[in-house]
Amino acid sequence: MTVSRQVFVGRDAELAQLESSLVDAAERRPATVMLGGEAGVGKSRLLQQFVAAARGERHGAFVLIGRCMDLAGGTVPYAPLVDALRRARAEGADGLSLGGSAYTALSGLIADFTGEQPAAGATAPGGSQLQVFGAVMRLLEQVGEQAPVVLIFEDVHWADPSTLDLVAFLTQAKSAERLLLVCSHRTNDRHGDGRLAALLAEPQFALGITPIELGRFSREELRDFLAEAGPGAPSRRDVDQVFQLSQGNPLFAAELLRTGAAAAAGGASVPERLRAIVLSRYQELSADGQQLMRVAAAAGQRIGGSLLMATSGLPPARLLEALRECVDGHALVVDRADGSYVFWHALLREAVYEDRILPLERSLLHARMAEAISEDGELGQVTGLSAKAALAYHWFQAGRKREALAAAIQAAEAAVDGRTYPEALLLYRRAVELWPAVPERDRPAGAGWTRLLTEAADAARWAGEVAYAVTLIERAIEATPSAELWERLGSYRWEAGDYPGSAEAYEQAAALMDGRPGGTTMARVRNGQAIAALQGDRYTEALALADEAQAMAAEAGNRGAQSRALGIAGLALALLARPDEGVQRLRESIRIAQSIEHLEHLFRGYANLGVALEIAGRLRESVDVAIEGRNHARRLRLDRARQGAVLANNAAATLVLLGRWDEALGIIAEELPDRPVTETRFLRLTLADVQVARGEFEAARAALAEVQGPASPRFGGLRAVCAAELAYWDGRPAADVLGAVEDGFTALGGAANENTTVALQLCAAALRAWADESDARVRPGDRASREPAREQADELLRRAEAAAKPQARKLPEIRALIAWCEAERDRAAGAATPETWAAVAELWDAAERPYPAAYARFRAALTAWPKDRPAVRRHARAAAQTADELRARPLAARLEGLARLANFELRPAGDAPEAAAAPANPLTPRQREVLLLIEQRRLSDREIAEELHIAVKTVSRHLGDAGTVLDVKGRHVIAKIARQRGYLD
Repeated sequence: MTVSRQVFVGRDAELAQLESSLVDAAERRPATVMLGGEAGVGKSRLLQQFVAAARGERHGAFVLIGRCMDLAGGTVPYAPLVDALRRARAEGADGLSLGGSAYTALSGLIADFTGEQPAAGATAPGGSQLQVFGAVMRLLEQVGEQAPVVLIFEDVHWADPSTLDLVAFLTQAKSAERLLLVCSHRTNDRHGDGRLAALLAEPQFALGITPIELGRFSREELRDFLAEAGPGAPSRRDVDQVFQLSQGNPLFAAELLRTGAAAAAGGASVPERLRAIVLSRYQELSADGQQLMRVAAAAGQRIGGSLLMATSGLPPARLLEALRECVDGHALVVDRADGSYVFWHALLREAVYEDRILPLERSLLHARMAEAISEDGELGQVTGLSAKAALAYHWFQAGRKREALAAAIQAAEAAVDGRTYPEALLLYRRAVELWPAVPERDRPAGAGWTRLLTEAADAARWAGEVAYAVTLIERAIEATPSAELWERLGSYRWEAGDYPGSAEAYEQAAALMDGRPGGTTMARVRNGQAIAALQGDRYTEALALADEAQAMAAEAGNRGAQSRALGIAGLALALLARPDEGVQRLRESIRIAQSIEHLEHLFRGYANLGVALEIAGRLRESVDVAIEGRNHARRLRLDRARQGAVLANNAAATLVLLGRWDEALGIIAEELPDRPVTETRFLRLTLADVQVARGEFEAARAALAEVQGPASPRFGGLRAVCAAELAYWDGRPAADVLGAVEDGFTALGGAANENTTVALQLCAAALRAWADESDARVRPGDRASREPAREQADELLRRAEAAAKPQARKLPEIRALIAWCEAERDRAAGAATPETWAAVAELWDAAERPYPAAYARFRAALTAWPKDRPAVRRHARAAAQTADELRARPLAARLEGLARLANFELRPAGDAPEAAAAPANPLTPRQREVLLLIEQRRLSDREIAEELHIAVKTVSRHLGDAGTVLDVKGRHVIAKIARQRGYLD
């Protein structure tokens, strides 16, 4: 991954603060802003963005910008002022626009850089300070009469004494000038002789400035930065690696990404460009200071004082002197919370560890630390790891494999107890790697290869690495085949999206259990077989197997297996059109899982309950349940597990049904970058559904291509439905639509498949294609020309009616689908009426499905033409309103074609009756939520993301979309305008 362009991310609050100060300056309330931050944190990038905004139409400011210089051989008096005037002249500003006589008085300062002769009476570079100050103030006043002035001095940590005196003068002498002075400087760095620090500490000066401290990016902001700067969305691993090393410093992150150092095999290597920057602090230290830094680097990013004393090899007095030197030099920073010492930056630690510690010295240091922590575990508690994890790390780095294996297993088990699964997986990986290298006699008592692999696999699945979990269980089966392990393999393969492999594993488990009595293991195997039946759309079989599993689990007293059986049975009942019974069992499954804290069954229960509620037509409850489950997983830091993706898809898919497409896309955007295709097939299919409906056909084709391959019957059927929709709305021949439908029926299989909903969706897509064929072939007065299409439509309708069992016809979606099929059949026969299609629309309205309702209204309008023009207008305008709200461009285009044919305004202006129902508020509910949090609580993007449980990038997108709608920029300005226009009431 490489950095492709310069981007601006995560600095909206600081930019707004600068713009607010400029507004004050324009109203003759001059201000001085001191913009601080470490090297590479983005001060210059923020100023670039601010300069563009300041020079823009909204502010119309005159901007002068100059930089201080770090000259080893001396200083240039007023260096940033000279640079600013030189740049202004180079950009074409003449003396008059620069203040007339005031500029003339200053022309001597830049004569050496412009080649111009100084004017008579001009101030020489070494002239009176009072003359310079007076000329600068006059220049700023005179230019300020034409436009507000922004004077920017960059890098004033390198400022010469004259420049600092000028900054102090302009800050303390300001009265009613239209001036904003902005000075950027590095913090936590040693430059010059302390003059800037002294100036900042002066009470009178401090009272006259607005300080802005630019911090490092949060992890979420860094992700947004990498997504914008790179060629595509970064993976979670990319973000984690870059964030760990850069610690949110944009310059460091960009360089790590550019060089690929963060993703280097075998660990990170500090790029040469950054190495010189970070090691400069190490090079300035004494021999004792450097020795202490090497010891600290071996410990990690953080080390406690007691561990330093035990391992540094320095006498106490010299240790304290060296420690103070490191802290004063900003190589180490004191964490006041626990008294530990932290490297100023992770890259400094990496550079010292890589370049300044010899291999033998490294081994000895790690061994010394492991021995110290073994004697006193508290010494390892402030290293950034748990004491057990620190011990495992040091024994491993010391090359002591026996001790490292035992410590890694102990630390991994402790991490699992604390539900820190990524840390547990890291430790289990190390233990798996070490196991073959440690003689059997030296391995920990009670440990075993199969048990190690099984426990490592469980940690992997919860850490979101399901493919690795599958690999580990397969290795365990090779060592010790058992029904229990095959059952686990079935579960992990299901989570990895390998449905045929999952079913095969469950059958292997059942075969190994053949002839054995019931009990916990048999109950789990039956549950697995029930899951396989569900995946095959054999719901009656799944219900019977789940009921059998529940009875076995109850008899064995295993509440976990009982909870799982109830969850499977509940989903099967819902799919068999008995959703109320299903919901009841699912809630009981969740209750049991919560009582025994069984996370796997809990999150599967949330997912299945959401599906059952959707089937029952309770779509909003379905969304709430999915989001509740997802938020619960996030609180436990388990949202990267497979169940997190399942819950995300459930929420997104149901939001799409409800017409809340942008909210759905926000969830999908959060999930896709970090997960393989096999785990996100349904998410990608939901994305493709929206892309088709919005006319993004190439993107939809790409998404469908990604999810080709073996899958469950249900997924194969749904993929075919999407492909048929794509062919239809993209104007492909009817044969393409019908080919996709046939693929769908093939995926569903034969009569054993009980998936009524997908079968009806396929029938409806095919019936629509035949109805179009009938309309295309019809000749005036010749009903016989419709016969071929009508016959095909009749056969499809019979197929649809056979699929819809009496019980299923009670469900809102099934009723609407059957009515749609019947209406398309009538259209194929030339018998459809506006009333028929209006009734279909009303059924979709009752099911809270705005998009198919809009399509039905389009058909109602088209059918009413040309006999009932008022009905044409009424139905078409209602459909257009929905299409516009959803940005369903293909449907909107067909409605516009009808409006041209019928010669009426599809979107009437003014107070026409048809327009009365149009929404007065152009902002979406989520946009209003974001703006209210900005207006009422002044939260940052990151704080809003935490409040609403969405990504920072999603917050930025909602804010940007709201700004586009309102045609304004700046987060606080957007909120203010939205309030003024009544959109937040």
